[in-house]
Amino acid sequence: MKVQIENLICEWESEATAEVFVRFCNLILLQSDRHDLEMALKFSPYRSVFEKNFVWGFGAHHFWVNQRKPFNGEPMEKRLLIIEL
Repeated sequence: MKVQIENLICEWESEATAEVFVRFCNLILLQSDRHDLEMALKFSPYRSVFEKNFVWGFGAHHFWVNQRKPFNGEPMEKRLLIIEL
């Protein structure tokens, strides 16, 4: 899988945001296909932390991630990263 970071990550909660982002990227990069990625996200012990900070979804041949705004939970306007599956 190829990961492309497309935007800056906003550190809303100082180092906590960076740590969550690294954990999220590591989880993604350890998977070999879409099914493995879906299962890893579903059963991750950090799922609630990931959902607090990010919103994600799947396209036909990619996986996308946006960062959430902490004050209202809405996704930021620009996509944070995309992964080609």
